[in-house]
Amino acid sequence: MSMKVFVLLNILMFALMYGIFFELHGYVITMLLVALWLFWWFGLTKKWIAFRKIKQLVLDPVIWRQFSQDYPRTSTQDQKIILEGFKDFLALHVKLKANFAMPSYAVDALWHTLLKFPQQYVLLCHNILGYELKHKVHAVGADQQDLQEQQKRLVWTWVASCRLQHLNPSFTSQLPRLFYIDRVVHWHKINVFSPVMMHELYRNLYKLSARETATSDLTVQNTLYNNSLNDDSFHNSHHSTTSHQDTHHADSASSDVSSSCSSASSD
Repeated sequence: MSMKVFVLLNILMFALMYGIFFELHGYVITMLLVALWLFWWFGLTKKWIAFRKIKQLVLDPVIWRQFSQDYPRTSTQDQKIILEGFKDFLALHVKLKANFAMPSYAVDALWHTLLKFPQQYVLLCHNILGYELKHKVHAVGADQQDLQEQQKRLVWTWVASCRLQHLNPSFTSQLPRLFYIDRVVHWHKINVFSPVMMHELYRNLYKLSARETATSDLTVQNTLYNNSLNDDSFHNSHHSTTSHQDTHHADSASSDVSSSCSSASSD
């Protein structure tokens, strides 16, 4: 749907709603309802525009030259796949300004490359998100509490990524893109995910039975939203950096589910 059609349909809906409610409920109630509708409409439009920008995102060739220098055995096709993963990660933050874990080492590597061009990176973030997406490293030798926090953020990323790609996070037999990219591009270091593993982590983290999981997604989303507003430690996130040595096609893998990195929203 084009922007013009989208705006026109909403204007028609607004006019129809205004006429009906004014006739039935009078001026004051109608104005309150119109104000609520406008608040909802502007928020929806803002997200719609951001998703369009993400879809059309093209990185400067100089960024790809730097990425190729850091990872010279990465093919052009691999770069396209990794970029799609980074777009997914941006889209999660469009859906909700929160602190999501980064499951992919390959996408994290592209993120690191973008950070080498701070002016372009900040402009990209503000153009799409309205704020700079911060990048912080995991603390070395994280204790059990830190690991549990990392796993919690990973589950949030799982839920949001599944929703983004129209998958049921409780029962899907497919992995969302961010959770399988590393295997597709044969990255030198990966987190090995499976739907069964993520379902189990999801249930264990929220102390859910298999039966309860079917109705728990809203609870997870509400928890994520409330933490993003009320938890002071919510923005003190961590993630581990990816090696910039060219061992891109080495046969190594990791079963660590704490994720490679996370992001911190910033006003």
